[in-house]
Amino acid sequence: MLFIRKLFVLLPTELLSRLHNQFWTTLFSLIVSAVLPVCLTSCEPKQDPAPDAVVVSTKPVDAAKGIVSLFDQYQVVALSELHYNQEIWDIVEAVLDNSRFQSTVQNIALEGGNARYQPLMDRYTNGESVTEAQIKQVWRNNTQVNTTYDAPVYLRMINHVRRINQSRATGQKLRVILLDPAIDWSSIKGETDYFPFLLDREPSMARVIEKEVYVNNQKILFIAGGPHVERNLPTAPVKSALTQLEEKHPKTTFNVAFYSGFGLDQQQLPQVEGLFSGWSKPAIALLEGTPQGELAAGINTAAKGPDGQLIDLYPGLKLKQLFNAIIFAGKRGELSTSSPSLGVCTGKPEDEAWKQELLQRQQLVNVPPPLRTTAEDMCKPLPVRYFDQSIFK
Repeated sequence: MLFIRKLFVLLPTELLSRLHNQFWTTLFSLIVSAVLPVCLTSCEPKQDPAPDAVVVSTKPVDAAKGIVSLFDQYQVVALSELHYNQEIWDIVEAVLDNSRFQSTVQNIALEGGNARYQPLMDRYTNGESVTEAQIKQVWRNNTQVNTTYDAPVYLRMINHVRRINQSRATGQKLRVILLDPAIDWSSIKGETDYFPFLLDREPSMARVIEKEVYVNNQKILFIAGGPHVERNLPTAPVKSALTQLEEKHPKTTFNVAFYSGFGLDQQQLPQVEGLFSGWSKPAIALLEGTPQGELAAGINTAAKGPDGQLIDLYPGLKLKQLFNAIIFAGKRGELSTSSPSLGVCTGKPEDEAWKQELLQRQQLVNVPPPLRTTAEDMCKPLPVRYFDQSIFK
């Protein structure tokens, strides 16, 4: 428009006074019609992209900003979680604090939250009067009969959402969506009652996201263990929750692996981790078209046979066949834990009662002895470094 203003200055005064004449009026209209479209595209100053706007590509970018940018194109962004890992939840909190995320995304998922308690979770994250002892029922009454979700990172995330919501209007508050089957432990009398809920985990996650996200045309950050958010091949015996959603809603989901290196032996480690040399941590990049995408699909999955040797759970598959992108937050030996013992062994009456209840449930549903725990084990803090846990030795 600045060009047009200059045009008036350059025209002689007598010419301006004669613009009422049809000839000059027509000429003036022709000039304006020729110049205006050009000015609309090139004369106005261009707006700079938002400072948080990045594009996830084959080159690594900031993990939190990259995750946020994916919601410009996808309805469900799924993040593979290393349970009770500290780094992954630090990234999630950075995502939650991002203003673009808060204006675009309405939901964040909690894999281990019993869907039966969704109204309670909504009340808590909306800032209503709900005690910490009450909100712990959300994960202590899930299907998993363990203390995984007592790790402080989970309650910390929920409290983070609660704080964010304090400044958000009703109807614009973030929700923590609970994905685990709505089991009622008061009705469980044994294995026969229990196993249908355990087998319903993948369908339950898909159903809840369908109901809470797709039906309402919303978006969700779907955080769960790798098997729940990986893309399955047609031959897979059980379809992951993400695969079920993608089949029903094609091209609406994007999934991200989290590098741990737990499926690598000591000899493979230097070569694989060398591929991340030069990455700023934490960072995210696409797998298709990168050396990381050509890695074996099982690099992040630790499984050992009776002889103590690693078992490849994905023989012949590449990582890019299961995931769209990967996050690198550190080398295997750098990743840290958030110990469940810190949420269990507090001395509070509700936590002491929970330890006894958990032992009774493990016996009730006949959890195999190697997977059972004791009250003493529950209070043993995990090592600071994730890979130093006994399960990896």
